[in-house]
Amino acid sequence: MDNLLAELKRLISQLPQEVQNKLGGNFLDELRPIYPFNKFEYIISHLIAYKIISIHDYYNIRASYLNRNKYLYIFEITAPRRFGEYWAQRHLNKIVPQLQRPSTLSDPDYSGEYDFWYNGIKIEVKASRAVKRGVKSRSF
Repeated sequence: MDNLLAELKRLISQLPQEVQNKLGGNFLDELRPIYPFNKFEYIISHLIAYKIISIHDYYNIRASYLNRNKYLYIFEITAPRRFGEYWAQRHLNKIVPQLQRPSTLSDPDYSGEYDFWYNGIKIEVKASRAVKRGVKSRSF
């Protein structure tokens, strides 16, 4: 995030002064984020509109950010059960491809009570994650 913030601040300095004032003042702090709109897309749309960056530059900034934050999508999974099903089971299956997803075809009595089947062994996957509450977001 620090790299992204530094890059955006550098690019903002190339905008006209009245736009810089708007992006650097209290306006961004008061701009209420509503998915998918937030202050980053607001800044980036201004940078593109004023031809400070091209759409290709935007793709490069985005790709660079995603490369530095490979597992960021995990934090978007809010429901604990979904975290286990969406991330943990898939991650385990990538590590151990021999794990088979059960179905009534492989086990006629299967009703969702376990997550994987391996050489006659029923495997239930449990996953949890640590969450630090009360972390303040960074601002410009």
